[in-house]
Amino acid sequence: MANQPQVGAQRREYVIQPSPLTAGGRERVGYTLLFQDITDEVRREERLSVLNRILRHNLRNDLSIVSGYVSAADSHTDDEMVREMLQKVSTTVDELIETGEMAREFEQLLAAPDGYSRAITVGDLTEKLASRLAEEHPEADLSVTTTETVVETNPDVLRAVLWQLLENAAIHTDGPAEISLSVTGSPESIDIEVSDNGSGIPDHELQSLESGEETSLKHGSGFGLWLAKWGTVRVGGAIDFETSDGTTVTVTIPREEQSAQTSSASA
Repeated sequence: MANQPQVGAQRREYVIQPSPLTAGGRERVGYTLLFQDITDEVRREERLSVLNRILRHNLRNDLSIVSGYVSAADSHTDDEMVREMLQKVSTTVDELIETGEMAREFEQLLAAPDGYSRAITVGDLTEKLASRLAEEHPEADLSVTTTETVVETNPDVLRAVLWQLLENAAIHTDGPAEISLSVTGSPESIDIEVSDNGSGIPDHELQSLESGEETSLKHGSGFGLWLAKWGTVRVGGAIDFETSDGTTVTVTIPREEQSAQTSSASA
């Protein structure tokens, strides 16, 4: 439970954890209360939330204006070199707008209450993702190997995680993308593996992902991988990146019982 008592003239935020107090290990005689001050954490989250909304709103509006001017400039010139430069600007603007929308969607997903999950058939999910990839990126060659494995998880977050990995493989590969999506299961967990024939994740981004420090993010590719990592952690899973001849990302989702044990241990 949470409470906001006043300390002097300043309100503080606390998480209160009650525990039974017994006499001789049998008779309950009362409770002990543990107060954890989370004021700084709450205020930091509030500030970040406000800044995030302002930046995202301004980014979307300003980039839409830039896009409009670029389109108008393109229609008023016959110079091929100028048109080529305007096209590069337009492509960059579109990518930035898409990145902002990606951040908004993931923020909404990750803001959902903890604990929401339901049983899903992973094979059905991968089939829908394969159809979406074929529609939005018809140039990509995707092979799918899956099973009728059922797992208890947040389907919206898992879907978003896998889509980030598939789309990242499709758009950040030089030449025709060859992507494989495979699902294997065990009594403890399921592994969902996405592999591509791209040039691999840059070293600085891979080190950033493995160390947990986001200081190396520089473009949409790295951002998408971070979203995939955050989403995987949100559903109680683990994510592993391997890069050699292309990139292989493995998302491991624990079964319901294993996930419950992990959550209890973390509480």
